[in-house]
Amino acid sequence: MLQISNLSSLQPHIPIEIWMLMEKQQSLSPVFWKQHRKITPDAVHFIRGLGDLKILKSYFLLVWSKWYYPHTDLLNEMEVSIREEFGGIGMWSHRKDLINRLEQVLEDLNTESKHGNLIGCFVRILQYGKLKEVLLDMDREEDKILAVSVKIWGGLSYILWHHLVDLSLSVSWFTMFLQTLLTVFKLLCNPM
Repeated sequence: MLQISNLSSLQPHIPIEIWMLMEKQQSLSPVFWKQHRKITPDAVHFIRGLGDLKILKSYFLLVWSKWYYPHTDLLNEMEVSIREEFGGIGMWSHRKDLINRLEQVLEDLNTESKHGNLIGCFVRILQYGKLKEVLLDMDREEDKILAVSVKIWGGLSYILWHHLVDLSLSVSWFTMFLQTLLTVFKLLCNPM
C-alpha cells in the first residue's frame, strides 16, 4: 500500500478503509526499508488530503523508523503537515503520540550509533530531532495560550464577581459580558 501511495496516478484508487488499517500497524520492518527506500512528499500530501487526522498520524507513526532516511523534501512536507494539521489546543493527544514515536526512534538511533553506524545515525537523529522540536514548539505555544486564557478568565471572573455584588448590574450588561467572555475563550482555543 505504501508503495502504491507514492504513485500519484494510483492514489485516488486506494479505498479509505485500507488507510485506516495503518492504525493497527506498529512500524515497518527493516525488510520493507531494504526493498522500498523512498517515501515521497506527494504521498504525505495525498494522505493529508484525505482529511482524517488519525490516518495522517498513523502514517507518520508507521514510517518514522530508525531504518529510514527521510530526504529534505519529505521532511519539509512532514513539518508543514504537522504544523498545519496538529496545531491548536485540542490536538495535544495527537502530538503526544507523535512525540512518543519520535522519542522511540531517536532512542533506537542512539543505541544503533553505539554500534558503529555513526554518520547515518547522526543524520537521522538530526532529521527526526527537528520534527520532534516542531511538535515541542507547538506544545510550548499551546501552554502560552492556556496561561493567557487562565489569566483572562481570572480577570473576568474578578470583574464579574464585583459587579454581581453591586446590585446595579443590569441583565443586558451581564448577557453582553457572558457573550464577550465566550467569544474570547473561543478565540483562545481556536487561534486563526
